[in-house]
Amino acid sequence: MRNFFLLLYLAVLALSFPLIGKTDSYAQSEGGYGGRPPMFTPGPAQGPMVPVTPVPTSSTPPKAALSFAPVSMFGMNLYLAGLERLNQNITQLAQLSSAGGVKGAREELSWANVEPLRKGVTDDTAVGIFDRAIDLDVNNGMAVVGMLLTTPKWASTNLGVGDYYWYEPTNFNDYFDYVRWAVNRWKGKIHTWEIWNEPNHPGTWNCPNACNLPADYARLLAGAYSAVKSVDPNARVLIGGLYVHDVNNEGMAFLNRVVEASGGAINFDGLSIHTYMNDRMPESLRPDSLVQNFQYRLNMANDWIDAHGGRPSEIWITEDGRSTCTLSPSCPSNMTWSENDQASMLARMYGIALSTRRVVQFDYFQEEDKFNTPSNLYGGMSILRDDLSAKPAYYAYKTISGLLDGATFQGQGPLMVPGNDPNQPDNSDYVGFDYRFVQGSNNINMVWQVNGTALVDYPVSVPSVDVVARDGQVTHIATTGGKVRLQISPQPQYVVQTACTSPYSDVCPDFWAYSYIKCLSDRGVISGYPDGTFKPNNNITRAQLSKVVSNAAGFSETQTGQLFADIAVDSPFYQFVQRLASRGIISGYTCGGAGELCEAGNLPYFRPNSNTTRGQRAKIVANAKGYNDNPSGQTFEDVPPGSTFYPWVQRLASRNVMSGYACGGAGELCSDAGLAYFRPAVTATRAQVSKIVASTFYPECNP
Repeated sequence: MRNFFLLLYLAVLALSFPLIGKTDSYAQSEGGYGGRPPMFTPGPAQGPMVPVTPVPTSSTPPKAALSFAPVSMFGMNLYLAGLERLNQNITQLAQLSSAGGVKGAREELSWANVEPLRKGVTDDTAVGIFDRAIDLDVNNGMAVVGMLLTTPKWASTNLGVGDYYWYEPTNFNDYFDYVRWAVNRWKGKIHTWEIWNEPNHPGTWNCPNACNLPADYARLLAGAYSAVKSVDPNARVLIGGLYVHDVNNEGMAFLNRVVEASGGAINFDGLSIHTYMNDRMPESLRPDSLVQNFQYRLNMANDWIDAHGGRPSEIWITEDGRSTCTLSPSCPSNMTWSENDQASMLARMYGIALSTRRVVQFDYFQEEDKFNTPSNLYGGMSILRDDLSAKPAYYAYKTISGLLDGATFQGQGPLMVPGNDPNQPDNSDYVGFDYRFVQGSNNINMVWQVNGTALVDYPVSVPSVDVVARDGQVTHIATTGGKVRLQISPQPQYVVQTACTSPYSDVCPDFWAYSYIKCLSDRGVISGYPDGTFKPNNNITRAQLSKVVSNAAGFSETQTGQLFADIAVDSPFYQFVQRLASRGIISGYTCGGAGELCEAGNLPYFRPNSNTTRGQRAKIVANAKGYNDNPSGQTFEDVPPGSTFYPWVQRLASRNVMSGYACGGAGELCSDAGLAYFRPAVTATRAQVSKIVASTFYPECNP
């Protein structure tokens, strides 16, 4: 049975390609290739029949809604409902799709399969497969676009050809009855309906004799629109996906003729378009074929809607992709791309779509080819191989969906570089791309250039950023002078700046010591600088450390007298230093040193502006906490028993308050025990002190 379906598909493919090159103004296709070949499964020759559930009709089409609930940009042509799959692997495919970031599933719900033999009875095998596919989509978090297409043989205007199902029905009312049946059956699970597919293509919308295909489709669309709304007034209705090229040919010319035949009525809520350019990059500025890039086609659709009073309110890209097919009669050499190129172009198309007004969903073509024909042009567009292993494009899709699903477009960034092509409209003439988005507390710039590579110093407004590669690898980079260095290439990357929710502009939630600094700041133990910064990597002075430790320990008595010559009673650190000194926690230096005169009383000097070392910090914190146990063992190679700071370092280390550095650094040999190094003479930073003080006095703050 599976071979039968495949052979039939290949036969249909052979029949369809001669039609693709027709020169009629509404069907001409770029480079001899139009939309994808038919993806249709004929119904079984026989099978159980059940009566169609009658659905009331409506004679008056309601006015189309101009706005609907938001949908995700990240759709996919899944075809779980394709009978070619014989119900195999569709559960796994649905799960892989959802895990890969797919939020919307476009499914073919073939009338020719539902009523294959005669009007009024359904084939429960086909309907059951459709039911299961829709349930899998919905249960895996994917909203369904239901395509209502193909004509049963008994209803077709051309019974004598193999692809009778792509011909108009003899009686359009039979199709309208099917539409009402489908919407009634699945209206709780499907809220967007597409009326046929590529009706501007004679390979998928045809009649046996000379006929006015746009006018006939206009009649089909108007009746189907009324039928959908009669059952579910809140449902979206999409015009069948039109293969768009330029304003005077392809789907746009067909669209004008449909609306003209409709008396100017817009009988659809969303303009569904196919933007295939199989032989070029989405941003192409090829001089032999001007204005034919992805952005141009989206802008063209928007211009058409503007010219029609803003109706409809949405654009749906229901098909586009790039193929990794191997050379074959159905895969010309100028239309096959590497898997790496496919992944990059997929992400770039989504970036452009996200930045374009009215575009609400892009259904990439396709997740996995139900015909398992990787040598075919359209089969090779899949991002999962036939064994369901992932191509790089799967990870590129997952990455951009995870970062930008639901994000708000904010405009262009500094790397948006015009192409300066005099023949290309400015709004589709770029060779460098930089789109700005907001997603929650994140500001995300998506950047790439079409050709080559370049090193740039990219401006940012936070101390550090995450740079996310096309396939999801994350690199955390600290800024230098408000910039980070990036290598820009055709592989898109995302610069993620997390907005600070901290009181300090240079200590964001992603900073390693954020929780410790916030813990102390919230309790008034530590503070920042007047300019709103904390300066976490600055060394901490003896006076600053005294203030932090004294506050953390809860020492609050008022001090009098003077213990140090350089800490007068009017010093901002006087109370804190005195409180520690009066308890014997800190001491000073005998007068007489360089610049330290011995005056009345010969008071020692505290040296408040001198930096502290890691060893000194351990001693002061341990003493202030009151740790006085006799430590044993050795945690650090460079702090053995008997060394200057051993008791205090070991007391904190045994309580998991302090850690060290792995052996093997410069001059730090690894002993048999492999002990870490503490580096007691190295100066301590404000961030490091915050961690030790918070961990010692407020263990509940330790993440």
